[in-house]
Formats: sequence, C-alpha cells, structure tokens
Amino acid sequence: MLKLGLVWPSDRNLRMVSMIRTVARLAAVAAVSVVTLAVAPATAPANTPSASLQFVNKAQLQTDGTVHVTVYYLCGPGSSGSGGGFFVELAQPGTFGFAFEGANCNDQKHKLTVDVSPGPFTPGTASARAVVFNSEDSSSAEKEAELTVR
Repeated sequence: MLKLGLVWPSDRNLRMVSMIRTVARLAAVAAVSVVTLAVAPATAPANTPSASLQFVNKAQLQTDGTVHVTVYYLCGPGSSGSGGGFFVELAQPGTFGFAFEGANCNDQKHKLTVDVSPGPFTPGTASARAVVFNSEDSSSAEKEAELTVR
C-alpha cells in the first residue's frame, strides 16, 4: 500500500480554516465598502432648496369661460441659467383646459397667475395639476389640488 503523506484534517483544523476564510471575506467586503465611499459622489448640501409649488385655493372664473389660476413656485437654476417652464391643467366634468408659461428658476419664490383655457368652466370645484421645472429638469416639482372656481 502506497502512502502519500496526506493527513486527514481534524475538526479543529477545519474550524480554524473556516474562521480564517470568514475573516478574509469580511476584510474584503470592508475594503470594497471603503473604496466605494471614497469614489461615490457627494450628495448635495442639506440647505439646497428644492422646487416647490403651492396653489391659491380660489380660481377666478372669467366672462369668456376661462379661469385664472394663481400659484406660488420656487425652483433652482440649471447650469445654463435661470430659465424654466410652468404648466398647469384644470378639469371639471365635461371640460378641461391648460396653460404653459416660462418660469424664473432662481431659488426665489414667485407668484404666477395664468389664464387656463379653453374651458368653458363653471363655478364649483375643479381638479388642478401643475408642474414647474428648470431648463435641465434638475429642479422640478409637481402638485395636484382641488380648487374652487368663482
């Protein structure tokens, strides 16, 4: 019978090898985590204003059946400047309308009143949705509300 000099591992040796492998795996995971944190881009500062929208709850019905809707908005500029856009749509059973205007995205709060058409709208409630965005869409907000048309 030929002996190759191999020794059957004991339970203690198997546990030691298993522990060494576990420690090596944990060290590898920790190293990858540290490298990922070092390479990952930093997040924006907490004081960077985000875009926002707020409806004035009462919309003004005009004699031609259109409605004046007023909102307050804020959006941040893009790298190419403070240009942006504002869109609003209004719906009542059987009719709807919309308006699109330019927006000044300069991290300041602005008041904007738009004439929503075609309609014709009637006194009562209406569902509204608005969106504001800068020229790169890196700062935007969307809002829905029920408005009272008077």
